[in-house]
Amino acid sequence: MDRTADRKRRRAAGGDAVDAGKAFEALITAELELERKAGRIARHDRHQPLYRCVGPGRYVPAAKGGADHFGLLGGGLAFAVEDKSVVGASLPWTRLTEGERLHLQDVFRAGGLALLAVELRPAGARKPLRYLAPWDRVGWRKSGSGVGVGLLGLAGWELREGEALRRFVVWCKGCRAWRLTWHVAGACCFSRTA
Repeated sequence: MDRTADRKRRRAAGGDAVDAGKAFEALITAELELERKAGRIARHDRHQPLYRCVGPGRYVPAAKGGADHFGLLGGGLAFAVEDKSVVGASLPWTRLTEGERLHLQDVFRAGGLALLAVELRPAGARKPLRYLAPWDRVGWRKSGSGVGVGLLGLAGWELREGEALRRFVVWCKGCRAWRLTWHVAGACCFSRTA
């Protein structure tokens, strides 16, 4: 195969990957909008990274970016969702920027809901495999010369379209607010129920 044909083939494959990634981002945005309409999300924003011009037609990130989606749950807790779409059966750790990883880690440490949305497109699969996993429960594993997460590390976290956050957020009668499913009614609830 000559270089020109090979270059065209790679460009076409790259364009297909970009289109698939944009479609997955649109799906996650639509899922979060459904959750907002259901009241589980009070505010949802898309991260728009800042870029600076470094030459004619050349732009580079001006600051560390964060997760693709962030906002507030109906009970006031923060949430962040980073979505990644990859060709293959695993997501390499290096596909997440330092800013994305830090944003998810900060939200998790602060008691919020940090999620990683992953779309895997393995060779020969009829349709993509989609997952929505809590950041602290993603099964990262060393494989070869790198770290990544594949089918086993995401098992049990399949994306349920139309009910993305239902397994993570429940209504607390004591707090009278949406809370994470692992929330235990306690002192925070007593002042409002007395």
